[in-house]
Amino acid sequence: MNTVAANALLPDLVMLPLTEFHLHRYNGRPILRFSALAKNIGAGPFELTGSRPGTGTADMDVIQTVHHADGGKKTIPTDAVMRFSAFDKHDHFHVQDFEEYWLAPVSTADAGRGNKEGFCIEEDLRQDGQVPKAYGDCGEDHPELLTVQQGLSVGWVDRYAWNLDRQFIYLDDLTLPGEFCVSATADPRSFFTEKTRDNNTTSASVRISKMGVDVIKKGC
Repeated sequence: MNTVAANALLPDLVMLPLTEFHLHRYNGRPILRFSALAKNIGAGPFELTGSRPGTGTADMDVIQTVHHADGGKKTIPTDAVMRFSAFDKHDHFHVQDFEEYWLAPVSTADAGRGNKEGFCIEEDLRQDGQVPKAYGDCGEDHPELLTVQQGLSVGWVDRYAWNLDRQFIYLDDLTLPGEFCVSATADPRSFFTEKTRDNNTTSASVRISKMGVDVIKKGC
């Protein structure tokens, strides 16, 4: 973690329990869909700014801004990038690899499979407190932008619904029916500065058959 001031209001990303599991097909391949929710429960906002020198450069470099209790701020360079996403019809800038999904059989040594995704970090739901919405739409419909800000104010949730394009894990070549552990991790590559990483992963035990999926319990 980068060195921060004692009065830094650090964000804290937490993955809420996975919900809304569905069995579907995508381009003829079986997939597991579900909703994933990332929340900021820290003392200050989770704030990212992407920038690039011109439209000829696809990837934006990303800095994180940490707010201080005295009103000051510190900008921290990161290894993250933002990129405009059009192929999945989202049509806005994504923070690449902001979340990672993983699925593995519960009781066998078979290899699991994962899926890293880029996300528009957007304030969809306010669960706690009265902090107003502060971050926008990730540059939606504006691929020409040279600067984009994304983030989550304290108490706000970024929800990626089960029916969004690419919000799934492929299931082909897995033995069904079976019991599996499904997990989701925020910031799996540790790009960002926050209070703790101990709560960045959530998981659920599910039973998947060719007919559907049932949640056995939260956690694996």
